[in-house]
Amino acid sequence: DPRAGRSLEKLAETELALNRPAEARQHYAEALAIFEETLGPDDPFTAVTRAHVRQLGPDTVSPAASSAPPAPGK
Repeated sequence: DPRAGRSLEKLAETELALNRPAEARQHYAEALAIFEETLGPDDPFTAVTRAHVRQLGPDTVSPAASSAPPAPGK
């Protein structure tokens, strides 16, 4: 459900406001997986969320998140 992805995006935005970029990137990445599955790779929500993930970069991933298994379909 894309609404779950939107909720994760809002959570990520809040985490950025609290200066927690690793947590924000993790939630943006989760939202991206949902958007890609439910809306497709070319949808505007998918594209914007992908840009947020790229902007935050891999160096913001927390150790726990980097050891997590890849999302389904990846």
